[in-house]
Amino acid sequence: MLIEKGIVEYLEAASKFSKINNCEFYLLGPIIENNSSSISKELIHKFVKQKKIKYIAFVKNINKHVKNADCVVLPSYREGTPRSLLEACSIGRPIITTNAPGCKNVIRNNFNGFKCFPRSANSLFIAMKKFINLTHKQRIQMSLNARKFVEKNFDENLVIEKYLNQIKILNV
Repeated sequence: MLIEKGIVEYLEAASKFSKINNCEFYLLGPIIENNSSSISKELIHKFVKQKKIKYIAFVKNINKHVKNADCVVLPSYREGTPRSLLEACSIGRPIITTNAPGCKNVIRNNFNGFKCFPRSANSLFIAMKKFINLTHKQRIQMSLNARKFVEKNFDENLVIEKYLNQIKILNV
């Protein structure tokens, strides 16, 4: 639960939704104490007490939670290529993420999810609202698109081939 992952923005955006929207927001992952970049337990528990989010600190089987989700949200400020988003798309879950380095490589806006601006709870809220307002048919299509996107762009064989081609270029 690091600040750079956009956790504060996620908490703020999720808190704008009410039970009327029939939405549940989950936060998965441990709080690392004694880390200056970590979110405090108190902040997370404040949102849990207000029933804005459900917090699960330790997860043995993340895929079970991802499969039960309609969408996976990672409003990170910066990443490499986020494995969590690749895994979500690979099992057909749309994503909401930022236009930040790393994250923007895994999202095609309005195709396999929605982009938002880093460090902006309001932008994240708007992206989440767009997703919530999709029809069932649109959600299904976005799920299929998510799977297609990772197959086309991040298939293991494709990535290995790209690495091998770079090695060939460097060795010539």
